[in-house]
Amino acid sequence: MNMTPEHIYKQVMTKTGVTPCSLCQLHVPCQHTPSCLSLQQTPVINLDEVETQWHSAQGCASSPSSDALSYTEKVLCFVELKGWKEFLSHQPIAQKPLASEKEKQVLEKRITRQAGKYDLQRKLLESIKLCEDITTCNLNTGQIQIAFILITDVNVASNPLNVLTQQLNMLAFTTSSWEKVCTSALKKQLDTQIREHRTYFIGCRDFDALMSQL
Repeated sequence: MNMTPEHIYKQVMTKTGVTPCSLCQLHVPCQHTPSCLSLQQTPVINLDEVETQWHSAQGCASSPSSDALSYTEKVLCFVELKGWKEFLSHQPIAQKPLASEKEKQVLEKRITRQAGKYDLQRKLLESIKLCEDITTCNLNTGQIQIAFILITDVNVASNPLNVLTQQLNMLAFTTSSWEKVCTSALKKQLDTQIREHRTYFIGCRDFDALMSQL
């Protein structure tokens, strides 16, 4: 039988009993009170739940995993959610429209430090291995296209790496300005860590649209 993204997805679902859900249901702040009306419809599997169930059943130690698994006709998609809204809500400097240069530097370092904690490459590699263990299929033969989709809950600039200096040089800062700094730091992590697979960096409201194009 030809190995397809759909086959892998359904095998993972069948062998672990984890049922599909929506991306919005995996985003903790939106589980009880959705923050917007752009509810995403593309089904995903909670890969953290898959990992916990599978390794527990196998008597193996737990390992990092991406947040979700999804697919299109041609692409098996590993999805990672990284929220910044809650992080910024706990940063008093982010609420000040006229932060001093020193304050800007302090918050920029905090953002960079937070983004630096994300080992995206390890999560992807461990998730691929998890799916291989469950399905007994080799996903590194090139037969299946693999994509890593990094999703955040703030707006993503068209070229986030170019906005960092521009934003830090602005006199007046808004929460939206700091969101751009966050996405720039996160995009840098993505670009430096994952190079062997296709990657996408989008806002959570754009997930359905991206999946329809893959």
